Amino acid sequence: MLLCLSESKVPDLKRRFGLSRDKPVAGMAQGASVDPAWQLSRTDLRRTYDSYISIVEKDAQKMIQLTDKEKLYIPEQVVQSRIKAFEDAKRVNAAFVEKVLSSLPADKPMISTDRVMADEGQEHKKRQALELTHYPGIRLGSQSYNTMGSVLLHIFRDWSEECTHVVRDVYAPIVEQVKLRLPCQSRAPSILIPGSGLSRLAFELKGAGYAVECNEFSKIFATFANYLFNDCETSSNICPLSHVFSENWKLADQYMQVNIPTKFPSQARHSFSGSPSSCFSSLSLSFASPIRMTTGDFVSLYNAKDGPAHRKFDCVVTCFFIDTCDDLIDYIQTIDSLLVEGGLWINLGPLNYKKELRLKLTWDEMEQVWIQLGYRFLDVRKLHTAYHLASGIKMYTEQDSDDE
Repeated sequence: MLLCLSESKVPDLKRRFGLSRDKPVAGMAQGASVDPAWQLSRTDLRRTYDSYISIVEKDAQKMIQLTDKEKLYIPEQVVQSRIKAFEDAKRVNAAFVEKVLSSLPADKPMISTDRVMADEGQEHKKRQALELTHYPGIRLGSQSYNTMGSVLLHIFRDWSEECTHVVRDVYAPIVEQVKLRLPCQSRAPSILIPGSGLSRLAFELKGAGYAVECNEFSKIFATFANYLFNDCETSSNICPLSHVFSENWKLADQYMQVNIPTKFPSQARHSFSGSPSSCFSSLSLSFASPIRMTTGDFVSLYNAKDGPAHRKFDCVVTCFFIDTCDDLIDYIQTIDSLLVEGGLWINLGPLNYKKELRLKLTWDEMEQVWIQLGYRFLDVRKLHTAYHLASGIKMYTEQDSDDE
């Protein structure tokens, strides 16, 4: 579902919700920690990956170590094929994780978000495509969502050739609406993307010329986003579905091996020299300044009352995000407070609320809330999208294939 909203503010409603329009714009680095609290240590990442492998191995063992009864029905060839597929996937994923591990500080955290490298005897700051900031006291995610399996699936979704349909069907419609409703003219309009994950949408909007800030709650996702944007110089193979034992047509589907990433944000960063002269010229010009990422709880960071990252944006884009809330009104209040007068909210995604969420509004009810706040809807439509897997890879389909 895609919708675009244009802001038409009603001061009385603002006062009723306790939101102020007079708060000065906060600088990105004010009160921010230069210590990368957002980043997993090598020990933490190894522990996370080992936990993932341990769980996957337990599931795989059930398919390999058969009971006497099972041996009567399942050919030995099936067992041997599974053993080889599992071992190959384990080796491939381990090699990728080792690359990420090697990019992390060996003994202690970095002391700055800027890294220093040696270049022909001269020290200089390494240009970053993604600049990450954490504010002291802001909670970082540590739920089951932050598993290695989720990271692999999201890398597959955002940065593999096999999932270009996600860019086409999910991200491209958003970029098109932003360009239509908020064209770049004398300045780059500012966009905030909460729940940005591995930041492919942020990459696409930055490449289109916008000033992009994003926010990610999860520490492990921030760590891998940093690797993909700032440290990844060569491609890797991963087996992103090796832990998914259900709904498989064939063994090769579960143990699919894909090459990532399809694009290298770090190359856009390196190729920028102040004048467009390479195949990355237009993209590198967009990356003359980095995408900014704040890490931690969205509401704590951006609420109008005391959020350290709160400031005004021309546009807020929520993509598969609005239903992740612990309190729906907190999300609505916060998003509303971040937009300039006449600003734009673009949302794409379902309303797949958490079971424990108290307030589960229908979309029609959600519209009425925003209209009461003084917004008008510019466009509302239904889109059929896949969250990651294209239709036909699994026995189920994530969305019906018929157009509406």
